[in-house]
Amino acid sequence: MRISELLEELDAEELNALLGLPESEAPAVSARAVRRRVSQTLDEDPIERRRHMKQLLKKGVCAALIAASLITASVAAYQTDFWKSWFPDGTGDLAVNTEKQSIDNGDIRLTLEQSLADDNMTFVVYSLTALTGQGKKLLYDENYVGGIDCAVSASYASPDGVVGYSMGSYPEQDTPEQRFFSLGTSDYSGPVTLHLRGSRQTITVPRTQNMPTVTINLQNAEIQTPDGSRCRLQSLDLTGMTYRLRYDRTYEPATGSWYDPEASLCFVLLDGTLQTAGQAGLEQASSNAASSTGRLSRLFAPDQLEGVVVNGTEYFADGRAPAAYSLPYDMSPVEAPTLRTDLNGREFLGTPLRALLEQFGGTVSWDSQTQSASVSYRGVTCVLTDGGAFLLRDGKQIETLTPAAKIFDGVMYIDSAALRTGLDVSVVGYRLRDAGFDYSRQTEDDSVIWLIQP
Repeated sequence: MRISELLEELDAEELNALLGLPESEAPAVSARAVRRRVSQTLDEDPIERRRHMKQLLKKGVCAALIAASLITASVAAYQTDFWKSWFPDGTGDLAVNTEKQSIDNGDIRLTLEQSLADDNMTFVVYSLTALTGQGKKLLYDENYVGGIDCAVSASYASPDGVVGYSMGSYPEQDTPEQRFFSLGTSDYSGPVTLHLRGSRQTITVPRTQNMPTVTINLQNAEIQTPDGSRCRLQSLDLTGMTYRLRYDRTYEPATGSWYDPEASLCFVLLDGTLQTAGQAGLEQASSNAASSTGRLSRLFAPDQLEGVVVNGTEYFADGRAPAAYSLPYDMSPVEAPTLRTDLNGREFLGTPLRALLEQFGGTVSWDSQTQSASVSYRGVTCVLTDGGAFLLRDGKQIETLTPAAKIFDGVMYIDSAALRTGLDVSVVGYRLRDAGFDYSRQTEDDSVIWLIQP
């Protein structure tokens, strides 16, 4: 008799008891799926051991075998989910570092689970594991794990030189004894070091060596941004997953600038394809008066880059003399009136869908039966449903934190985040028509969005 046949004799309650896997620690597994996986994995048992094996199975051997067969799938799910927030389409050919390093302070163990690092940014997935009863309390104390004086910090050299970083979490992976977090830093100044409060040991995040940097000399190309800033662009570094744009600001408004010049860049690939900053997925992480640093949410192949277009001039990656390049469409930013409101406890910042996209050359069709709009724009088809918690991009479902679109007074408004994820339209920044940059005095009537037409 095969083990799969023995499993057929167990009812659902017995099977669940044998599995012994809490819902929060493993994916939901159907009895049929378990039977199929075990059947494919194990050979037939000797006939003379049939009766004995049946008893052993009911005492726990089955649970051990099943759990072991699920380990590989569980780990694979971890590796996939960890990078979704940074790279929605996956990490491609990038070599993710999975060599673990751990330190502890007696109550909590810090483990570097996975990482990606290059000359511009560092991405880290780490876990905190409780080692004691006190550790269990600390593990779910949000002031401890994520407060100002938090358990884990990052620096370039020492605990005194803490760097700015963004932090995320993976609640779906957490257990009572272990939690998973993400950390991303920019303004790269060398290998990033992780520190655990209460421990003198540190963890140095290794650099990933398979992402060579390509540098394009922009030869002080001058641009003027919509906020009045004037910049001379010096160079652009690309690694395939991050970028750094170096520049000089020759003029900056007294109110302070928020519009960074990378939104005006276009990329020309060797096959003739043109991509805007929005289509390439440039997402800024930090900026100052001399540079902007960020990531590319869609992996880029620097060796397939012919050049970068600024103000109608292409600057080539191979160092050739710049040449004129005529863009097939206007890259000038436009102002779009917005509606700010609260939906389900989150801010919805939307702009009229049809009026915006049709001036860009897109088409919008309405389905009254499903209360959804289908938008076609530069090779992308996006379907938005009134109040829906997701959008469809070329048939692929993408979840959104707020409704991607909402109808008000018979007009469908599209959320600013959905413009980027659904249509590659860069939402560059916000300006208040009358209140200047004083956000404390803003009103709905004052608010506009500046968009770069991708």
